[in-house]
Amino acid sequence: MKTFTLILFLISSLSIIGKSNQIPGDYLYKSGNAKHNIEYKLQLFKDGTFTFHSLTNIENPPQKNYLFGKGTWANEAKVITFHTNKENDINENTL
Repeated sequence: MKTFTLILFLISSLSIIGKSNQIPGDYLYKSGNAKHNIEYKLQLFKDGTFTFHSLTNIENPPQKNYLFGKGTWANEAKVITFHTNKENDINENTL
């Protein structure tokens, strides 16, 4: 029984450690209500690039703000850093 518990503990520990290093993926944040809505989407790719989408929708006064960005990211000592060229990689629109 002790051996089984030890093996189960080691397997669960390895799976947790393995998942903590998987940074690339899609990250989404939504907030607001029917009159005011905010949505952020960040996609981190395995090749070290990223895309960012932001949408702010306000009902009164009617206004939609859309922001798109892209660039590169790096994981340095468990800190994610983002690099972008403001002239070429950022696109902001107000509708």
